[in-house]
Amino acid sequence: MTAESRIASGVVGAVALVALTLYGLQNWTFVGEAPPMARPPKVLVEKRDPAPPAAPQGRGSGASVGHKPAAQAATAAQPAWSSLGATGTLQDLYDASLRSPEPEVRAIGVVVAGMCVTIATDISTASASSLAAQVRFSNDPRADTARIAAEAQAAHAEFTRICRTGDTAAFLAATGQAPAAMQAASMRLNLAPAGTADFRRAAREVLAAPADHPLGVDRWLEREGPARLQGGTSLSPLQQRLAREEAYRALTGDRNEASLPRLFRCATARLCPGSFAALTPPEHAAALHAASGLERAVRQGRWAALGLLS
Repeated sequence: MTAESRIASGVVGAVALVALTLYGLQNWTFVGEAPPMARPPKVLVEKRDPAPPAAPQGRGSGASVGHKPAAQAATAAQPAWSSLGATGTLQDLYDASLRSPEPEVRAIGVVVAGMCVTIATDISTASASSLAAQVRFSNDPRADTARIAAEAQAAHAEFTRICRTGDTAAFLAATGQAPAAMQAASMRLNLAPAGTADFRRAAREVLAAPADHPLGVDRWLEREGPARLQGGTSLSPLQQRLAREEAYRALTGDRNEASLPRLFRCATARLCPGSFAALTPPEHAAALHAASGLERAVRQGRWAALGLLS
């Protein structure tokens, strides 16, 4: 291997590690830390299938599904996080991310690339018995294990297909040469220790304009959501998860059930649409009520209640 290729490989690995750290894979569980999943000893990012030419400058990279009208102007320039659209490809997202002057847009590309690194090396869906055990561990005891396992396998296959429509290795190498994504409020929120002044500043920036910071909203809800839910201590882990999902939908306008983060969550953490079927109607209603209260606190900028005063 030449010195140049070793440097490129190091850049890819470093940026991928940041992406995986940002997304916090271990946080996607209902009942505790997920059991270890088998991984190959090295993380290799394969050359992806050739993608169609990138969209011309100024054209969206995919359908902006589910965004509220008020958020459309702010999010129109972002690569599609909610949906790649019927004709969009991952390469469209990567290209839009690389050419954007906005750190938040670049951050989305980095995180999706990190997802593809994980999917490329994930062999945990190959064993039916292992998959069933992971589903049981990560879900409510009342959940339909067979249904969720089937959903997880389908999600894994679909995410694998999506990742093959873009060159992740090339994107990560290019991002490492111009790491503007690290300036994004969403990145700063995730990398700063919770409770610090840096964390609170980044969180206020994210939550003041949630439709512009879907990634940051996602990470804040994972890190702080349960503690900020009204009546959160009386909610089960599954109810808390549903409340976080609903708060995310309300704050960002992303209501697409097949969005990239939801698809990834189902594929790797076994938290799928079937997971919430275990809730009774009263349990479901209580979770939605908690989500509405959290959304109101964010919309009203009640930083003290959210633990975000300077």
